[in-house]
Amino acid sequence: KTNQGDNGIDIIVSYKGYTFLVQCKNYDGDNTNRGNAIRGDIMKFEGAISWYPQISFRVFVVAKMGGYNEPARSRARGSPYKILLTNYENI
Repeated sequence: KTNQGDNGIDIIVSYKGYTFLVQCKNYDGDNTNRGNAIRGDIMKFEGAISWYPQISFRVFVVAKMGGYNEPARSRARGSPYKILLTNYENI
């Protein structure tokens, strides 16, 4: 299932009793984030995933390699949820 206007989750997949929650971002290098996902993106994702069971896998995907700024990486590391930060080439 895919969602646009999703409130923080783009793809929801159920497989063998597990739920995969995926948020995708395709920033270009011309925006103020310099093409990177920012802390606020991770916080919004945390709010969305808080409604799903703990058995979920939580994945945040960006289009480019290294597409997270340090505050975003730090927020994901410190999150009460295990969030995998990756890009489309490493899925």
